[in-house]
Amino acid sequence: MKLLSELISSISILTIHGKLDREVTTIEHDSRNCVENSLFVAILGTTGSDGHSFIGNAIENGASTIIFQTFPDTFYPHCTYILVDDTRDAAARLSNAFYDFPSDSLRIIGVTGTNGKTTITYLLKQLLESTGEKVGLIGTTGNMIGNELIPTNYTTPEAPELFRLLSKMKDASITTVVMEVSSHALILKRVLGVRFSVAFFTNLTHDHLDFHGSMDEYSKAKQILFNSLDSNSIAILNGDNEFAVKMKEDTASKVFVCGRNSIFDYFIDKEQLTIDRSEFNLNGEIYSTPLLGRLNIDKVAFRLALCDQLGIDSSIIKSILTLVKGAPGR
Repeated sequence: MKLLSELISSISILTIHGKLDREVTTIEHDSRNCVENSLFVAILGTTGSDGHSFIGNAIENGASTIIFQTFPDTFYPHCTYILVDDTRDAAARLSNAFYDFPSDSLRIIGVTGTNGKTTITYLLKQLLESTGEKVGLIGTTGNMIGNELIPTNYTTPEAPELFRLLSKMKDASITTVVMEVSSHALILKRVLGVRFSVAFFTNLTHDHLDFHGSMDEYSKAKQILFNSLDSNSIAILNGDNEFAVKMKEDTASKVFVCGRNSIFDYFIDKEQLTIDRSEFNLNGEIYSTPLLGRLNIDKVAFRLALCDQLGIDSSIIKSILTLVKGAPGR
């Protein structure tokens, strides 16, 4: 539990109605999950839903603090109401503070792009676990704390769920978290405040334009991840995709480009594809994997680039590559 008066120092407030010397037991964006003394954040949805319509339900279930950006029809005198400009921004900042900034104690590896996110996160999890690390995973096919699978409805959870999950991972002695970071999550501020140590860019294709409107806006959404990196972070980009240039425009991180041009930091060539294996050279060293096809060569090469930057011996990587499996259903 946290005191409301302490938590709200992390957000920008327009108006407060009600007392601040109250405890907060949980932070929720879904009214059904509220319990006694929950803080409910009324988030505007993207498909016509509006969390403000469920404020009454949240209070019935025990919520005593309401964060809102559109005035509700009814004010309950026993509750505290806090008006903000952007409830999504507030949800992320409050959740991060409530769970004591969990990403500061974890190595977070974010993977973004239209395709390949799920496979890369699973490959990274297998590799890092083989070196003795305890790894968490967040993504489309489910979230994992070690070997424990937690079902999910989102590629990247909403902020209250995400920071709760990161906190659980921290408490379970997880050292590294590999997570898919969708463009929706970036635009909707679900990962606002997460400290990423590494970010991957896989590609950008003509998907999700119903949400983003244009490729330019889609690429700007992806840039949010790279623009959030600091100078101690690493960005690994797919140089074969034209939008890689956009990802490094304003990032402060160290940038490494991987692809099929000899000018890149990690150069893929001499690819051989058979019915049961894929072989390729990366910077002159031969690698072999049971994952088939050119796209899987990309995914393995990106992972190899990170391993090189982390100082993992290539002989260890080669032995692990013979055993790796793709993500479920991929």
